[in-house]
Amino acid sequence: LDDNTVRTMQTIKTLRVPEGEVTIIYTDVQGSTSLWEADPISMKKATDIHDSIIRKCYADHGGYEITTEGDAFNLAFQHPADAIGFALKAQLQLYRAKWPEGILNHPDGCHNEKKAFRGFRVRFGMHHGPVTSTVHETTGRTIYQGEAVDVAKAIEKMSHGG
Repeated sequence: LDDNTVRTMQTIKTLRVPEGEVTIIYTDVQGSTSLWEADPISMKKATDIHDSIIRKCYADHGGYEITTEGDAFNLAFQHPADAIGFALKAQLQLYRAKWPEGILNHPDGCHNEKKAFRGFRVRFGMHHGPVTSTVHETTGRTIYQGEAVDVAKAIEKMSHGG
C-alpha cells in the first residue's frame, strides 16, 4: 500500500458514525457490466482507482462507509454540506483520474469534452433525513433504515453517471 492509501485508511478508522438526521449517498458505476466484459484487466485497475478516489474523498468530508457491493458504495454523512462537498470533489477527481486506455477506448468510459465525461461515469443518489441505525451482526458496521435511505437509493437508480 502506498502512503496515501495508508493515511486514508487511518483517517477512515477515526471517523464518527453519523446518527439521527443524516445524509445517505448511494453510488454506482454506470455500464460496469459491459466494461468488465470488454476488458477485465483494465477494469480491475480502474476499479482500484475508483475505490481509492471515493474513499479518500469521503474521508476528507467526514463520511462513513456503510457498505460496498461490487463497484457501488453506500455512505452516510452527518451534515448535508459534507455530503455535497464529497460528491463534487469525487466527481471532479474521477474526471481527472488517470484511467487505463481500455476504459477510455470503451463507449462507457470514453472522453467526451462536450458532456464532461472521461472514465467511469458514476451515478450518485443523495437524500437527508431521520434514520434509525443498527449494527450489522457480521460486519460490525452501522447500517441505516428510513426514508432517507430509500429515497437516496431510488435517486441513484434513476440518475445518469458523470
